[in-house]
Amino acid sequence: MYCSMKCKNAATHALVAQARAEARKGRICPMCGGPVPDHLRADTIYCSKLCQRRASKAYARGKREKTCAHCGKPFFAHHDTQKFCSVRCGHRAAPIEPRPCAHCGAMFKGRPGQRFCGKSCTTAARWAAGTMTLPPGRGKG
Repeated sequence: MYCSMKCKNAATHALVAQARAEARKGRICPMCGGPVPDHLRADTIYCSKLCQRRASKAYARGKREKTCAHCGKPFFAHHDTQKFCSVRCGHRAAPIEPRPCAHCGAMFKGRPGQRFCGKSCTTAARWAAGTMTLPPGRGKG
C-alpha cells in the first residue's frame, strides 16, 4: 500500500524505468560486434553513427550487386538501372554496324553518329563543303 497516488505513480515509474534499462543491457552491435551503450534509446541497433552508416552502405551494396551484361563480372551498381560494370563495357556491348563513309564511300565501323571513316576524309569533306579555313597568317598569298 502507498500513502498516496503520487507515491504509487513514482514507484510504478521507477519499476518501469528499471525494466527498460535491464532490457537495454547486453545489446550487441551487428556491424562491429561491440556493445551498444545502455544510455541510448531502446530501439537503437548500432553502437555508433559510424556503424549505422556502414550498415546502410552494406545494405545498399547488397541491393545493387549486379552482373555486367557484357563481361559477366560482378559489380556494385551506382543506380538501379545500371547494366554494365564500366563505360568501356557499355561501349563494347553496343552493336556497331558497318556503314559507308559520307566522303569516300568505304565501309567502316565507328561510333554512333560518326559520318567519316577517318581524319583524312573528315578534312577533305570539310574543304569540299567550304567549312574549313586556314588560320590567319597561313596559307596562300
